[in-house]
Formats: sequence, C-alpha cells, structure tokens
Amino acid sequence: ALMHHSNHVDSSRCYQCVKFLVTLAQKCPTAKDYFKENSHHWSWAVQWLQKKMSEHYWAPQSNVSNETSTAKTFQRTISAQVRVILAEDV
Repeated sequence: ALMHHSNHVDSSRCYQCVKFLVTLAQKCPTAKDYFKENSHHWSWAVQWLQKKMSEHYWAPQSNVSNETSTAKTFQRTISAQVRVILAEDV
C-alpha cells in the first residue's frame, strides 16, 4: 500500500521499499517464497522499477545516490540497476 501511495508523490521512498523487499527476499527464503506465491503484488513493484529505469537515457554517476538524496524523485543509479535484476529474480 505504501508503494502504491508513494510511487507518484515520492518515488525515492517507493524505491527504498522495493530495495528493502529485494534484500529481504535475498536473505530470507520464507519471504522469497511469499513473494513468489503473491507474484501479482510483487510484479507491480518490479514493473514500476523497470519503468523508472527506462524512462530516460542516463549515464551512471558515482556521486548520485537514492540513499542520501533529499529529493523525492527516484535517481537512476548503478545500484538501482542491480536492484532491477535482483527483483526480476525473486
């Protein structure tokens, strides 16, 4: 629910939720199984992240971070690119 609410208003917060869930699924087999069983909810998050990554051309920058940015907009970073791949694997 938080991700659906924040994805237009605060895409950076939505990304943090996706990142947390991807990390959780990597470290907890029970969570990964839950996401697989409820893939209709998870697929929305993966599609949202894929869309954000493909909206505009971007050059990877090492000085941009979704962790430290105070902006409410999603930043396309190398780390976010890795999260897309990991999210697709869940």
